[in-house]
Amino acid sequence: SVAVLTVTIIVQKQLHFMDNKDLGYDKNNLLRFSDLDWNGKGNAFKHQVLSIPGVENASIATWYPESGGGGYMTLNADDPTQKGNKLKVWYINADFDFVNTMKFHLLKGRLLDPKFSKDAINADSLMAKGGNKLDSARIDQSMLISAYTAKMFSIKTLGQTVKGATGTPVGIINNFNNESLKEDMKPVFISASKSMRYGSMLMRIQPGSEKAVLTKLYKAWQHFFPDKVFDYAWVDQELNKQYAAEQKLQQMFTTFSFMILTLAALGLFGLTTFIAEIRIKEIGIRKVLGASVSAISVTLSKDFIKLILISIIVASPVAWYFANKWLQNYAYKITLSWWLFALSGLGAILIAIITISYQTIKSATANPVKSLRSE
Repeated sequence: SVAVLTVTIIVQKQLHFMDNKDLGYDKNNLLRFSDLDWNGKGNAFKHQVLSIPGVENASIATWYPESGGGGYMTLNADDPTQKGNKLKVWYINADFDFVNTMKFHLLKGRLLDPKFSKDAINADSLMAKGGNKLDSARIDQSMLISAYTAKMFSIKTLGQTVKGATGTPVGIINNFNNESLKEDMKPVFISASKSMRYGSMLMRIQPGSEKAVLTKLYKAWQHFFPDKVFDYAWVDQELNKQYAAEQKLQQMFTTFSFMILTLAALGLFGLTTFIAEIRIKEIGIRKVLGASVSAISVTLSKDFIKLILISIIVASPVAWYFANKWLQNYAYKITLSWWLFALSGLGAILIAIITISYQTIKSATANPVKSLRSE
């Protein structure tokens, strides 16, 4: 019972940690359409969306928070700190409103701006001129990187190309988790396009205006894309779905711990009743000799408490082993502090005291004359 209770507390703490962890962006009030071919209407539709009261910002990007990947493609770039080692780099392509929509913070350098020629490239035009032209342009293309990326590639000076990577960093933004919290943070490069042909649209909605925005958003969708399904999702809700298995595990352990603690309490209650019946004459003699109700209750309870303390000592390493093994599935996890085990142990002791207190107090307050009458 103690082991199950401990694991239940640890699972709950891990879920609470993941739900409240700062992901590096604001996941609340963020609406999205995912993975669409905009048929050349992306910019026009976005402009219409921004005219809807309650829509603070919008952006089309090749990534959205719960997409299951860190971007639209990956490359293995040279690790500057370890020769021969490669670092997996994620790439995100978006329009120029991406940073503001996600509420990223600029730490160093500048943001991407359409007035700079190298901040966005026309891939279709360059591809028509030949693949070499496109590859060359992508190497020189200005990009944003996260602080983690700058650290991994030892980037101290902006405006210089990164060996083995595509793009030239011109700005550093705050770290953000572009994958599930089960994955370690990875380097990410963000490029910009003036017109996004494919991608997902992310919209920042003012709190309280969701219903009105969705009504007008549906009308705009019907006007631009009458043949496409109006399929939207709230980012925070979709992020929670990533951990559906963990939520079911918590529910299972909560139910199981309640059942096993109830059974343990019933067994303890029966055992207490049995012991009190065996020692009924001893209790009567103690009362005649002047023992108080509290003293008799402690006498009857202390043996049970000793056994429970032993069970806590035995159960804690078992619970630690299984909980620690489960937590290895997460790159971001809680620390198994001693107080988690102490909390479950205290809970077990309190349940035991409540369970046995009724019978011990009943025995301690019984009339000693009845118990000693046969003597």
